[in-house]
Amino acid sequence: MKNEKKKYTRRDVINLLGKGAVASVVGASLLGNAGNIEAKAIQTLDFVIKDYRVYIHSAPQYSWSSRIYLRSSKGKSCTIYFMKEGQNLPPNQVSSTGNSGKIYFSENKYSEIRDFLRYEKPVRLTVVGTNGIATLSNDNYEAVGDYDV
Repeated sequence: MKNEKKKYTRRDVINLLGKGAVASVVGASLLGNAGNIEAKAIQTLDFVIKDYRVYIHSAPQYSWSSRIYLRSSKGKSCTIYFMKEGQNLPPNQVSSTGNSGKIYFSENKYSEIRDFLRYEKPVRLTVVGTNGIATLSNDNYEAVGDYDV
């Protein structure tokens, strides 16, 4: 037999590298050397709102004019900040545990969101950690013509 060299495709190489990386992580974990290996889970905050509390501030040092604190029945929470005119909206955030978050709207959305919370039930809050998109939505479908707001 001739000494033949095996030809590897691009897929073979990627596959082998992937297996090597997994083996390194598993080996480091078993040997207790995983201190430098960090896995970051991106959380999504998602719950049906049980109740809310409104704070309206007149303090000029705040960049927001009001906030609404939302809670679930299972200990999750989120604060909606309504930013004053001319203020940039910070990115929406989800905590590393996925149990709390902060979302930002311009203050001209305050009445619309407050009315939505008053008249719709149940209301679901979702904040996607990967892209920061926050959504308030009614949690069930409604019949056409059902006027709540």
